[in-house]
Amino acid sequence: MHIKAIENIADQLVEISKAALPPGKGDGPFKGLWMHDEIAYSLPQDRQEQFNEIIRLILKENHFSEKFTEGYISKKLKSIFADLIKGQKIDLIDIISKMIEELEKYNEENTVYVPVTGIRMSVDLDIGNIHLLRATDEILEQVRERIRDIVEKSKTDEEKKPKIIASFVKEMEQALGSHTLALYTVVAEPSRAYERAKEETRRALELFRFASKAIYPMSDDIRVGLKGEPAYDTRTAFVFSENSLSTKSDNEGSIRPFEYDGNTKARMDEIGVFKVSDILKKDNQTNFEEVVLRAIHWFSSALQQSEIENSFLSLIIALETIFTAERGNPITNTVAEGTALVLAKELEPRKMIKRRIKDYYGMRSGIAHGGKKTILVTDYYNLINIVGSIIVLLIEKTEEFESHKSFTDWIEETKLK
Repeated sequence: MHIKAIENIADQLVEISKAALPPGKGDGPFKGLWMHDEIAYSLPQDRQEQFNEIIRLILKENHFSEKFTEGYISKKLKSIFADLIKGQKIDLIDIISKMIEELEKYNEENTVYVPVTGIRMSVDLDIGNIHLLRATDEILEQVRERIRDIVEKSKTDEEKKPKIIASFVKEMEQALGSHTLALYTVVAEPSRAYERAKEETRRALELFRFASKAIYPMSDDIRVGLKGEPAYDTRTAFVFSENSLSTKSDNEGSIRPFEYDGNTKARMDEIGVFKVSDILKKDNQTNFEEVVLRAIHWFSSALQQSEIENSFLSLIIALETIFTAERGNPITNTVAEGTALVLAKELEPRKMIKRRIKDYYGMRSGIAHGGKKTILVTDYYNLINIVGSIIVLLIEKTEEFESHKSFTDWIEETKLK
């Protein structure tokens, strides 16, 4: 970071410190009570925002946001700020410079084990930027050994080490022992490593959700996600009238997990899942590849919704992501025509698809603007099939098109044929 930027941060911290008041003092309902480093004080809202802007500025420096969380930077900055509040004489510019230098030199690699639900693995798998593996006895023993090794090398009192090891091992076995695990390694502080592991795992799991509708019956609500996200459960309600009693039950999610084996691997390969997996690994995706990833994201989001109307909206957004209208063109017509041209080659099938998408847009407007909920399950399944089929075709064309514009230009040329 340039010395001028460091001097600017120092000046702002001094300015903010002058606005600090005793706890609970100041104007307005949000007095901003801050407590850290054995001090407590209130900051006006505008000074809180100014402090947060400094954090944002630092996170933008040298891609620090890839290695550090907001909380990590905030803690370091608040420690410096505490000395200002206490009135200590410090070389503020030197301290900030050393903090920035420490951030620049950070190179500790962290490995994260994230438990995943809804997938049963026959073999391990690299997908996107994560490695999916089974929590076998061998894997769990490797984790136990890492725990023992780290604790044994620590400066903890020797008598306490066995108890600490036992506590960590017990927690690890409960958290990881019965799940598929997503393994992710990255140079980042632990909290940021965990955040990035979850981000990359979610992106990879979107590919499983996408594949689930091509592998399992459309009515199967296969639930794949991080541990703690919506999974399988059964509801039972009691229904009474004056003279009768009944119980009604339904399921949230499918009891069936996504079985990853030789058969599902072949089908996933057929619809382009592993091609998208390679795209996720790229540092610089093309504009068209980004469109494909966004479409898969909205497709996956649709399958996570508990209400069919919300699922329907997410699928429509996926189509809009693919067929974004040129400025001034009606989006309904653009999306309907684009869908028809991609999915069909003959005039009559294209006309039928176009009419259907326009009908679905009418339903979408009814949902979005508080109209009647007229979405049938068959409408929902049809839209899943349409959007999923388009995504498969787009994946096939990721080497043909570099940008979204080249794709929309192709659609315009197809109209003229």
